Amino acid sequence: MDTYFDRNEIVDVIMREVLENGGKRRILLSSFDADCCILLRRKQNKYPVLFLSQGVTVRWEEMMDVRCRTVPMAMNFALAEGLLGVDIHAEDILRNPSFAEEIAKFKLVCFVWGEDINDPANMSLLKSMEVDGIIYDRMCDHREPGLYQFETEEQMGPFLASISQHTHH
Repeated sequence: MDTYFDRNEIVDVIMREVLENGGKRRILLSSFDADCCILLRRKQNKYPVLFLSQGVTVRWEEMMDVRCRTVPMAMNFALAEGLLGVDIHAEDILRNPSFAEEIAKFKLVCFVWGEDINDPANMSLLKSMEVDGIIYDRMCDHREPGLYQFETEEQMGPFLASISQHTHH
């Protein structure tokens, strides 16, 4: 049982750190672990919780928990548990754009993640679908402010400049 961990204890540690150090930051909590999402939602009401879904993909092995294997399963789970929404893999929504409308129909927030977003054409397509948030690499290459802009450009300027220096060789 060396690999056993108590989700309740882990969520307590995470929430203690976030509550003590989060300050005035706008924070969204998310996890691929459905049970952790339930605990995050039940133990506090300050920060919204999104359920991360791997969805249907050939890139990785299928996750054991069926709640994160497909967008409809993730969406139903988020609805049942009163979560803010889902964070789905770009591969799924690019293959089936109707997911964006379906998620919105149920008044859930839809974030999208994955390496497919690094392609500017895919990012443009996702923006046209009016998803609520896009999580991507190389933020310094995409300076357009969005709905969930966490910091002002003035605050992020030195940080983005330092990243740009390290990533553009």
